[in-house]
Amino acid sequence: MVKENNYKTFVLLLLIAVLLIGELAILYLHPNTHTNKKMYYVEGISEFTLSSYKSVIKLPKISHDELNLVSNCVSNEMDLENQTVLFLKNESCIFDVYSTLHKGISKANFIASSPLYVNGSSIINNSVNFQYDLNPTLPVGSKLRFKFIGLVENGVVTRGVKFTLMGEKRTIPLRISKIKKISSYYIYYVDFVNRTCLRDVPNAHISNVIRNTNNKKEDYVEYVGDNYIVVNENYTNKSRIIEDYGENVIFEPSYVISNTTMNLSCASTYSLVSIYQYKIDDPNYVVPIDKQFITLNESNTTRIYANVFLSGNTIMEIYSFKP
Repeated sequence: MVKENNYKTFVLLLLIAVLLIGELAILYLHPNTHTNKKMYYVEGISEFTLSSYKSVIKLPKISHDELNLVSNCVSNEMDLENQTVLFLKNESCIFDVYSTLHKGISKANFIASSPLYVNGSSIINNSVNFQYDLNPTLPVGSKLRFKFIGLVENGVVTRGVKFTLMGEKRTIPLRISKIKKISSYYIYYVDFVNRTCLRDVPNAHISNVIRNTNNKKEDYVEYVGDNYIVVNENYTNKSRIIEDYGENVIFEPSYVISNTTMNLSCASTYSLVSIYQYKIDDPNYVVPIDKQFITLNESNTTRIYANVFLSGNTIMEIYSFKP
């Protein structure tokens, strides 16, 4: 009888052990079964909207005079070893301070556009937001592309872990509008044979360079470069140079620039150059406030082609441009 009871006890304990091991195995293989949650991390690239700026700007250490320029916007300041932190009265002061001092970093708040895209497929987001350090030059509402790592719970991105700004260098057409004429100047050109007449003229550019030549060194040549020569500053025999180096040589121009007309008898020609201010106002792109205005010596153009760094529809940098 004792042996039978021991056997039953053994069987009962064995069953309990099997059940416990099974339960532990389920918890190990499916840790979120009892909470009905599926959690995992994803990586993707998506567009985020700049919603606001924090009313704090960090700058390289500024002087007392610089601080006075923006004092109407500053509620408090903190000086660190190599940095000045300004606490501003409101968010709009961010743009005023940056426009005045032309420097500074602020934390921009971004919210996710819905949905977020991961490997080409959309995952619903749950108002994912984050802060990113930027020069405060972009208006609220700007859309930028970020590479992100996010935590997904039940198909919803609930939290972003890491964000990296993404973009590409491109050449794009931009619509512009003329604002005003800002200056004019004259350029007086002097032929190679008469260039010595500019020696006593202030701010004159005198060139002794002839391009598209071979590497032959004649007696009047001071230096031989790669497809160009530099002649003696007093040498003016143009026909001899053409005879020695061929008809395809190019004589670099000598000239003088003046804000007023000049009585320069040795000038072969002159031109009046006017400089105009334009504003980039293309509806397809967002342009930083410090890059909206450009200058051109064109009076009637409505478009430029710009080499830019583009993130989303936002121009982060303009490297160069031409009409």
